[in-house]
Amino acid sequence: MPDCTQRYWEDVHEGDELPTLEFPITIVRLVIEAAANRDFWPLHHSSEFARASGAADMYANNIFLQGMWERSGREYIGLAGVLKKLGPFRMRSFNLVGETVVVKGVVR
Repeated sequence: MPDCTQRYWEDVHEGDELPTLEFPITIVRLVIEAAANRDFWPLHHSSEFARASGAADMYANNIFLQGMWERSGREYIGLAGVLKKLGPFRMRSFNLVGETVVVKGVVR
């Protein structure tokens, strides 16, 4: 269960660590995410297509990964808080189906 504590400006300090969250990358999650953001490119929901395109398997797209970061930030600040900036964000490798993405963050 996420910590729903509402944090305010005076509660937040540079260097605070955001909660570490884990997101298993499942076929169901990839298909739901593709439908939600209308990214129907088969790389994100077809192993056969992804492999034929040179990837090891189907993988999460940038918008899905950014959503994971946003959730981590929201769990830290609380639902009434405002995220002014997420990032910088850089995708260095594929996040393949069957893997688990671990999201970490630090207040800067």
